[in-house]
Amino acid sequence: MWGPLECNKFKAELAWPKWKKDVTRHPTATYMLATSSSAAAVATTLGNSETILKRHYLTLVTRAQAEAFWAVQPPATPATASPCASSVCTSP
Repeated sequence: MWGPLECNKFKAELAWPKWKKDVTRHPTATYMLATSSSAAAVATTLGNSETILKRHYLTLVTRAQAEAFWAVQPPATPATASPCASSVCTSP
């Protein structure tokens, strides 16, 4: 049976390193722009001007590269029970 100390250790082992600011925003802008038919719509979604969006992201990847990026799926794996699923470990 897992106690609170074991649960905290398990959670610490799963911790991700801190991400840099906008680490997901820039690839999203790049790949959205490459697959979108409307730069204005992408700019609106991201809260940028169309000019800035085109200046920074327009030529970074091809449409085929962007489509391959959006097609990535995680491998199918069987669900495994977390040791923190028990009532012993309820804190986030």
